Amino acid sequence: MEIEVSIDKFVIDYKDVPHSAFLRVFMVGVQKYKVKMEIYGGTYSYELHMRKSDNVYIHMYFKNFRETEGHLHTLRIETRPEHYSHFREIIEMIGKRGAR
Repeated sequence: MEIEVSIDKFVIDYKDVPHSAFLRVFMVGVQKYKVKMEIYGGTYSYELHMRKSDNVYIHMYFKNFRETEGHLHTLRIETRPEHYSHFREIIEMIGKRGAR
């Protein structure tokens, strides 16, 4: 019997990220990638979708609605495992400002 495992997306949550760090990521994204941002779209207050090409993407969600106090919030990143290397600059910026 053979077992195969496939991961179609990988999610990382960063805690205690200030809004200014999210805005900095947005600015870098606008300069380098195709960006679409939605405000108050679902469970998170901000949704940021970046594409490097048709097949390479990253989705970011900031400020979960359950986080009502303070100025530090959760930033969630979703993409395929092989796409993280394409967005290294952005992920390093977030990693310096938040805790996993």
